[in-house]
Amino acid sequence: MTTLVEKNCLDNAAKWNSMHTEKGRVERTFGEHFHEFEGANILDAGCSVGFTTLEIGRHSRNSTVTGLEDNYICNLFGDQLIHSRNVDVRFRIGNFYKLDELFLPEDLDAIFAMNNLVPCSTSNLTFRQQEAIARNFNTCLVEGGELYLSSLRNFAILSKKGDKFLEKEVVGDFRDSDCYGHLQEIYGIECYT
Repeated sequence: MTTLVEKNCLDNAAKWNSMHTEKGRVERTFGEHFHEFEGANILDAGCSVGFTTLEIGRHSRNSTVTGLEDNYICNLFGDQLIHSRNVDVRFRIGNFYKLDELFLPEDLDAIFAMNNLVPCSTSNLTFRQQEAIARNFNTCLVEGGELYLSSLRNFAILSKKGDKFLEKEVVGDFRDSDCYGHLQEIYGIECYT
């Protein structure tokens, strides 16, 4: 039996789908630094209703793209979008603390965490929670795998190296903010020299 909330979510999928442009949020955020993936295993962590997952899927050939959200309503909406967009992605219900239940160690080539995990003073996650998520990401990424983190106006692309991350690209005023210092501490970021 479909609940009223589920029905409203699914009924609005067509309207939301028509509002989603071909140059979506991922491409607008990362610009020239967003590249196509080939034969990759990619996670969109905190995918919400799935538009970013679909966009990543459109730019990924012969790849597995998984949208992860802890809200089953968002997964219903995402499943509806898959059918309307004909893109090969999947949606899973889960959270960042239990990635080991969904993925093997060194199973992912890239992880996108857009606007949901960048530690700032406004974050509702504790420092320990953020550290646990960073460890989960590090465990699940292959050596050299990429972690795409973004806030509303800034982003960082990191590359896994051992138990740390190397800074590949940082855009915006991210580097000069307290937020980035916090991010460096949590993710063990080392700058390329």
